[in-house]
Amino acid sequence: SPREAFLYLLLFVSLYLVAFHTGAILFAWIERWWPDPAFSPNEGMLEQRGEWVRFGVASLLVAFPVYLLTARITGRAVARDPEKRNSGVRRWLPYLTLFNAACLLIGDFTAILLGLLKGELTGRFMGKAAVVGAIAGWLFTHYMGGLRRDEQEAPKPQAPSWLARAAGAAVVLVIAAGLWYSGSPAGARRELLDHRRVQELDRLSKDIIAHQQTFLRLPEGLDQLSRLPGRGAPRSLRDPVTHEQYAYEALDSL
Repeated sequence: SPREAFLYLLLFVSLYLVAFHTGAILFAWIERWWPDPAFSPNEGMLEQRGEWVRFGVASLLVAFPVYLLTARITGRAVARDPEKRNSGVRRWLPYLTLFNAACLLIGDFTAILLGLLKGELTGRFMGKAAVVGAIAGWLFTHYMGGLRRDEQEAPKPQAPSWLARAAGAAVVLVIAAGLWYSGSPAGARRELLDHRRVQELDRLSKDIIAHQQTFLRLPEGLDQLSRLPGRGAPRSLRDPVTHEQYAYEALDSL
């Protein structure tokens, strides 16, 4: 039925989101624990990594409950009506998931062998390979077992296995680790405001240099920057929080 197709599509889309963002957060932790001298991250890369972790945590906080809810609904529906085991969408999507998991495992082991041949077998590389292998291996083991139970003549309804419970606990721990990594919302807001201040001061500095090159002298105050030819929208001259004007003083002719 359309309702059944909707539930199973929602179930597996949320599963893919949980798997992807769990791996992304763990990758960020691995890069933090095992820095590679060949890839020294700059400030921009560290900031981008923090944004990815925040995005991953937000995605998990939405997708993981959706996955648990839809899994519970579909599980109860099959328990009430065992004929739903033969649903086409219920059979195709798990096999598609198994195909994706098999491709990930093949790619994972290929990358490990390639790293060994290139002499890049470091703790950081092995950690990332282990994360991908663990996620793909869980998908393969969990859903292969479910398909085998469905093929039995009289399958018995089962409670969530220890593997499913362990995976759920692992996702919760990853969410907690992501929240710790990304910092508090107040800290993130302070970083955002500091980033805005740096951008505004950088623009003011460029305007001051442009004023000196145009009029052959430094401006006496920031208000004189409005006389620059071809200037667009007026620059912000005040702090975004305290609303105090940025301090400027010409020390000499340069």
